[in-house]
Amino acid sequence: MYAAPSGSTWQLNEQINQYETELATQLSSYSMIPISIDQVDTCLKEYVNHQRQYLVTKNSNQLAKLQDEIVANKLYETIMTSYPNLNPD
Repeated sequence: MYAAPSGSTWQLNEQINQYETELATQLSSYSMIPISIDQVDTCLKEYVNHQRQYLVTKNSNQLAKLQDEIVANKLYETIMTSYPNLNPD
């Protein structure tokens, strides 16, 4: 047995139909540029290489900062060992 949609359901269906029609109209006004699998592959490889380079640079900077902190801590320990009267404790 088929039940007719209620007022609010009917209105929602009507709005959905209007939106679908509007989307179809907008979509038809845009020209789609065909793209080959090779073009997609090339673009993805470029993106991956760019991200890889970004991560290498970021990791290198973090490593350099960590190495600087280690050197600074060793220098501090050397100074405090060599000159115990400088120790604030």
